[in-house]
Amino acid sequence: MLKFFGDGGAFDINRGSTSAYYIDGRTLILIDVGNGTFEKVYNMHLLDKVDKVEIFITHLHGDHVGSLASLCDYLKLYNILIRKIDFKIFYPNTENLKTLLKLMLIDIADKIVFEPNESKYVLEYMLQPHYENAYGYIFSMGGGITIHYSGDTTHINEHALELLKSGKIDYFYHEATNAKGLQHTNIEELDFKIPKNLRQKVYLMHLNDETAKLTTELGFNLVDIAF
Repeated sequence: MLKFFGDGGAFDINRGSTSAYYIDGRTLILIDVGNGTFEKVYNMHLLDKVDKVEIFITHLHGDHVGSLASLCDYLKLYNILIRKIDFKIFYPNTENLKTLLKLMLIDIADKIVFEPNESKYVLEYMLQPHYENAYGYIFSMGGGITIHYSGDTTHINEHALELLKSGKIDYFYHEATNAKGLQHTNIEELDFKIPKNLRQKVYLMHLNDETAKLTTELGFNLVDIAF
């Protein structure tokens, strides 16, 4: 369903920052815009195919927003020099994101940042236990497809897990690590809580190479890397 520019953790240069996209008709949906993501959007000519861009941010760590300002600057110029593309950024703590963008000299921050419930694609969002102001989302994509996207989180969200178990989630994207003592979900927790018969719907991300190997061994899926 979603395609990814990378599926790595914060410092995994080879796997790339975990950022995803989906094209719904003439709308480009981006979930996080981590380090290097703008370059990939540009090189893949994704803006050539759309009239709208909706960007959803899970939290403000650099590997999730590292190239957001560059994308905003580029879209602003694109609208002036090439053609009109309507673009909006969605994040629950709008004031924090506006402040960040203004510090990076994005002078249109007040006009482009919105709360998630202002997008038709967001069914709900949830605060996740991962430092401050980190969020997961439940999305409704084209064709009635429902997606959970965890963002970074110390533990699996029990509400999202119940939606998966009740058949209300079609694709379940969740971060995972094999390391312990970090503010990320250990893959052992996912193995314990997610029934084996549902794992065909579960895609793990924000990985290192060892966790990626465990992902397939345990019957989970790796995400689809498009670049």
